[in-house]
Amino acid sequence: LGLSPYARGSLGACLQAAAQGGCQVSPPYNSAYITKLLRNYRSHPGILQLPNRLFYDDELIASADPMITDSLLRLEWLPNHTHPVLFHNLVGKDEREGNSPSWFNVLEAKQVGEYVRLLLENRRGGRVDASNIGVITPYRKQVQKLQAL
Repeated sequence: LGLSPYARGSLGACLQAAAQGGCQVSPPYNSAYITKLLRNYRSHPGILQLPNRLFYDDELIASADPMITDSLLRLEWLPNHTHPVLFHNLVGKDEREGNSPSWFNVLEAKQVGEYVRLLLENRRGGRVDASNIGVITPYRKQVQKLQAL
């Protein structure tokens, strides 16, 4: 399987290497210009592990309410009921339209749409409102394809 254009980039490669224990990040930041926020009030601690190690020198503190962060751990389609993360590999086609430099993948967009539908229709655990769902993609065209679903 090939990597998507994003995964071929340095951040994607670094995150992949970090997951296997071998990525070096840039030297420490200049505190005269950057304030490092250390409390995260939104994410499950399991989601914060990798960025905490890579970018926060293990100083990040998971401060979200466990009643919220653990509310969907029992979703039947999650492979690990202690860690609310799902990686789903698809063999789709990375495409561009016309002269646009932005990429999209129709198969990925449809799968994301299916996961959003499953979250909204969830009857177990916590109820999810559409305003609480965020989808992150580095490509504007992928955003447009998702919005069209």
